[in-house]
Amino acid sequence: MKTVILGHAGADFDCVASMAGLSRLYAGAVPVLPGSLEPNVEEFLRLYEGRFRFVRMPAPTLLKEDIGTVVLADTIVAARLGEYKEVLSLPGIRLVAYDHHEPNSASLAHIDEGHIRKCGATASLVTAVLREQLIPVNPDEATLLALGIYEDTGSLLFPETTAFDVEQAAYLLKAGASLSMVARYVTTYLVPEQQTALETALNNAQVRTVAGAQIAFAIVHAERNVGNLSVIVHRLAQIIKAEALFLIYQTPQALYVLGRSDRLLNVAELLAPLGGAGRIHAAASILRDGTSAETAQEHIVSAIAARHTQWHQVVRDIMTPHPATVSQNRSAEQALQTMVNLGFSVLPVERDGRIVGVVSKKALEKTSLTRLQQKPVHYFLNTRIAAVPLTATVEELIQAFGTYNTGLLLVMEQDQLLGVVSRSDILRYLNSTAHPQNIVGTASVRVIARSDLDRLGGNDTAATLARIGQIGDAEENRAYLVGGSVRDVLLGRHPNDFDIVTEKDVSGIAAAVAKSFDTNVISYGRFMTHKVRIREREYDFAAARLEYYDFPGSLPTVAPASLMKDLLRRDFTVNTLAMSLSESDFGTIVDATGGLKDLEAGTIRMTYSDSFIEDPARILRAVAAQTRLGFTLEDGTHEKARDALELGLLNVRRNKRAQEEFKELLLGGRSVACIKALCFLGCGLIGLPLIPPRAAKVRLLSALEQGLQPSLNGLDAPRWVAPLLVWLGDIPSGELQEVLKDFGLGDRLASACRSWQRKERALRRLLEQGACKVSTAAEELRGIPLPVLSILEAHLAGLETTGPRDLLMTVLSRMDEPLLASGEDIVNLGIPEGRQVGLLLDQVRRLQLDGMIGSREEAVAYLCASKG
Repeated sequence: MKTVILGHAGADFDCVASMAGLSRLYAGAVPVLPGSLEPNVEEFLRLYEGRFRFVRMPAPTLLKEDIGTVVLADTIVAARLGEYKEVLSLPGIRLVAYDHHEPNSASLAHIDEGHIRKCGATASLVTAVLREQLIPVNPDEATLLALGIYEDTGSLLFPETTAFDVEQAAYLLKAGASLSMVARYVTTYLVPEQQTALETALNNAQVRTVAGAQIAFAIVHAERNVGNLSVIVHRLAQIIKAEALFLIYQTPQALYVLGRSDRLLNVAELLAPLGGAGRIHAAASILRDGTSAETAQEHIVSAIAARHTQWHQVVRDIMTPHPATVSQNRSAEQALQTMVNLGFSVLPVERDGRIVGVVSKKALEKTSLTRLQQKPVHYFLNTRIAAVPLTATVEELIQAFGTYNTGLLLVMEQDQLLGVVSRSDILRYLNSTAHPQNIVGTASVRVIARSDLDRLGGNDTAATLARIGQIGDAEENRAYLVGGSVRDVLLGRHPNDFDIVTEKDVSGIAAAVAKSFDTNVISYGRFMTHKVRIREREYDFAAARLEYYDFPGSLPTVAPASLMKDLLRRDFTVNTLAMSLSESDFGTIVDATGGLKDLEAGTIRMTYSDSFIEDPARILRAVAAQTRLGFTLEDGTHEKARDALELGLLNVRRNKRAQEEFKELLLGGRSVACIKALCFLGCGLIGLPLIPPRAAKVRLLSALEQGLQPSLNGLDAPRWVAPLLVWLGDIPSGELQEVLKDFGLGDRLASACRSWQRKERALRRLLEQGACKVSTAAEELRGIPLPVLSILEAHLAGLETTGPRDLLMTVLSRMDEPLLASGEDIVNLGIPEGRQVGLLLDQVRRLQLDGMIGSREEAVAYLCASKG
């Protein structure tokens, strides 16, 4: 049975190049050229005739062949195959597809093997597969593949271009691709017929306001397709200023619809019902069902009107909602400190709840005289308010920055401040290649499957998260799963914490979620967080926020922020990932800092340079994450951690947050690895005389990880105490007691651990002798604190002989046994209550420990004999 390779009608270089590459990948496969090709592709193939294995075969002829597999190149929409779409209906066909377009409603419902990746060109995808399979390409093939990449990425300049495309183009140049041929065929000149079509389109173009958006339509009626329609619509988009432009080209044979847009409208989604495909900014459709140009235009208008609420949210997506403001009566010094803490250069100023202007950091920094620093902010107020509406377009925002000559725009609605937009927000948006809600463009869009959420998080996890997303959508307050749970699911690990973030008021969302699941919500006002327990799992809800620290290690002060700024304030890039819970793009990953790349590389990288200075406890979290995930610290992060330690910022005795992180590190299953990693950093933990452990100490700490944890004599203690004692080693007992008290241990237990080394050493010698009675060892163990017992057990576990450890286990086991006789038994024998009763009971206990008596009868017999 044959394997055939098919591409879409009106094939461009990306389609034809992909077909050529796939013919190398699938040995013996037949690449059947579509019935129509772009004129520049036709010219190229005439020049290179015989150098590629393309065949031209009418669809009726192809349908008679014995076909087992169909490989689609540059499309997953059956309608785009033209007359060849009937091939997909053949019985028993195995369908394989290679495409860089995102699936939409017009896409095939079933593909047996899909190679779909969001990048600039399908030729990039095919080139990468050829490289992975170590299949070389000759200079002619390299040139054709390069043409596919360069044409579809606008010579690597279109917003959809990724580093992946550039990497494949570089490989093809090394393989001998001719840049002169690429330049010849990518730089397309219009022939007279095409120039006429362009002039007609310009003359017929009309710009309509549809749901607040400026949409241009150019309808052309012609006898035939003059070719290069994609070039014509590109030229139109360069000339006509609009948020989207559609060229509707009508011929007796077919209707061609081509769309281009800025970041506001997804033209691929608009044209999908018309059988179209493409990307957010560029898409096309070919209709052969008699649809008129006017009907197609009205369909597009209706689609835009139906979706304008979803799309017209540029400002809402990028602004920082509920921004910090300053009262006009606050001092200049206080306002300047607020700006420094929040990292703002401009702050809105309010009076009696109304915005009256803005104050800039530059203006306040001029108040160097002490008397001016104490003056109220209104002395430095700029009363010209740079206000923009929530419906402003990107172009209007850019224009407003120039008009007001400011770095901060206030998003206002009837004198109410909704949010602020900075120049950085706009630049970040314009530099992204995704829909605004994806925030940061990545090499490919990652989506977490619902099945993975249920497999790793437990049954109904996906349904619960989806319900939270629906509640957020209903409140027009998008919800995201953020942080460690997203990281863990992407790594195939079971998530522990489920943190939900929204940009607007989160309390309403948390309350609605609790009501939906018939449960309660617990609120923590200072940190703008709420906890909801759903099906035995806790979900933490928080509003997107900024954090700043008054001094290193202090508890953070929080302020409302956008999702982007919330992610950027987090500790490490792998923890800045978010997953959309909205119904429209559930599971889509938002990558704020390149966390996906670091996740793949196994790298722990700090999010911003002064992260460890603001919160030194993050050094401990970095070490814990490094060892738990098996990752490595990025070089810059390693150096910043060392710098913070050298500055003496990490005080685990006085800083309670750092202390709790340190305790978690010590009692984890990889505490030894964490200790080694800390020592490698230099270990400047203020308040603890920490010395890199020698081999013997490391062995003891390793044994503690696997150690016994019994509880004796009421002197129970947290598991972190034993490894802390070992690590501290030979410090004066008085200092040790103070350290343990600073770590929260009570006076009694801290005092009991003072001379732990002497006690543990004496017990070890006794057990190693092997000849001591169980009762003698038990007497020495009585009153020993649990951490010291844990260290003793770990020491014995490291011995070559098992005798001492077996003896310890016997002692501990017999100490747990109930006494075989009671004081009542002794009194019943006629012995009066008093000191002798206690002495007899002690003797029974010793005999029982040493195995001399094993039942109550034997105990009573001994007591009777003692009486006599």
